[in-house]
Amino acid sequence: MANRPTIKDVAREAGVSPTTVDRALSGRSVVREETMRKIADAAHKV
Repeated sequence: MANRPTIKDVAREAGVSPTTVDRALSGRSVVREETMRKIADAAHKV
């Protein structure tokens, strides 16, 4: 079974902090649409 990507992996790929990825995925905070798009693209890539 392959290793699952972590928040740090997605953050590194998207060029944002792990905290930003956590906020975007949990919906606890407002994250800009452009940043959300970068995170989603990075998550699909890793």
